[in-house]
Amino acid sequence: MPPDQQHIAAPIFQRWFQSASGRIWKAVIILTNLQRVACIANLVFRPSTTIGWWLYGASLVLSNAHLPFVPRLLRSEKQMLEEQHEAPEKGLAALGDWVTVNNVRVMGVDLPLLLVTTAAAVVSGNWA
Repeated sequence: MPPDQQHIAAPIFQRWFQSASGRIWKAVIILTNLQRVACIANLVFRPSTTIGWWLYGASLVLSNAHLPFVPRLLRSEKQMLEEQHEAPEKGLAALGDWVTVNNVRVMGVDLPLLLVTTAAAVVSGNWA
């Protein structure tokens, strides 16, 4: 985002975090646990091919790769919400940190997780 527009976006993001943050984390926890259960179920009950088994195993590992990012994301969210009135520039810096960490997480965990899980489903061929 261009620096001249950051002052416009920061209050919008801060407001969004105030209203949606708690609900978002609950959904993330539920979906991550559902992903883990599905991977384990496929590993145990339907390992039709060796490569499928390894891909589901990789998917299980990637589903747990979210965990190292959580403390930093929560710290940034907390700082952003606390600093929005007293020191808006600190809140904006916290927002920048959150976006950076989240982008790394999406590109390093979410996208590979999607690709590996999709490949595991296709390779397994358990569609019947």
